[in-house]
Amino acid sequence: MAINYSDVATTDDFSTWLARTNSLLGALRDSTITAGSPYQNTTGNAQLFGIFNSTTLVATNGIRGGNVSTSAELTVTSNVDVEGKLSINGNNVINSTGYWVGDTTGLKGQKGEVGSAGSAGDKGDTGQKGQKGEVGVTGSTGSDGDKGDTGQKGQKGDDGAVGPTGPQGAGGAQGDKGDQGAKGDVGTAGSKGQKGANALGTTIDQLPTGGFEFDPNNSLLYFTSGSFTGVVLMFRSGSN
Repeated sequence: MAINYSDVATTDDFSTWLARTNSLLGALRDSTITAGSPYQNTTGNAQLFGIFNSTTLVATNGIRGGNVSTSAELTVTSNVDVEGKLSINGNNVINSTGYWVGDTTGLKGQKGEVGSAGSAGDKGDTGQKGQKGEVGVTGSTGSDGDKGDTGQKGQKGDDGAVGPTGPQGAGGAQGDKGDQGAKGDVGTAGSKGQKGANALGTTIDQLPTGGFEFDPNNSLLYFTSGSFTGVVLMFRSGSN
């Protein structure tokens, strides 16, 4: 608890002021926690009702809950970051890296029920190809399989050499008479010739001067004079 001093009145004498001052100085020396460099020591017990703040809190023997006269459970109301190992009654249970190193008795509980099957995981990478196994024993011959499909037609081969000429065959029978051809178109009519001079009844002595020529092929006697050529229809020779 705090040290109680009564106030000094303005009517108090010098000796009262001196006594109160010495009492305050004694309390500062013996009962008040003070700071100094490198540090200050104060012996005794103290109890603070309120919040105490410190950059670094150092406890020589231990930290406990409760009050000065009575111990109680220590309640930590924030996260705890331990820089170092954690021990219980001098026995190290967690090392400085966070691994459990204490007694494992009681850590393993009873086996729980089998959980439901999880969803299928992603397909793993394809493993390396294994070594080739030994050749097995030759099996028995199987039954004939179904006939396969007809293959594609092959390419045409090269033409063979011309063979020798065979003997002449017998003459063929006379063919049937062909059909009569279509009748040709009528030709264009020729132009009409000029009418010749009427020589009927003309006698030799009446013919113009010219030459006679007998054609043995048709037994006709031709008379030619200039551009005129005529056929002698009747003629007499001698007394005939």
